[in-house]
Amino acid sequence: MTETWKWAPIREIKKAAEEPKAIIRARYPEAKFILDRAPDDQHIWLLRTYVDVDDPDEVRELTRDREADLLAEDHIALYVSPRRGRDQISGYPPQKVSKAG
Repeated sequence: MTETWKWAPIREIKKAAEEPKAIIRARYPEAKFILDRAPDDQHIWLLRTYVDVDDPDEVRELTRDREADLLAEDHIALYVSPRRGRDQISGYPPQKVSKAG
């Protein structure tokens, strides 16, 4: 018999996203997050994590086991998607903007 899943509602997904955020912030306090749906599947949620780190897999390792638990126990497909900070992408630190005149 095939099991039919009932996916978690959005409010539970947002609540569940707070746990990986807290885990990541404990190690990387400067981390920034954006929670959104995966572009190719409405049931998958990505927690885009912007952090100043050389190896993004270090961030993934912090939450990998919990991601599996959320899927199996709560039917929440939430995955941390680490990204390098904007200054690392361009190679230049962000510039301050001042008003002239």
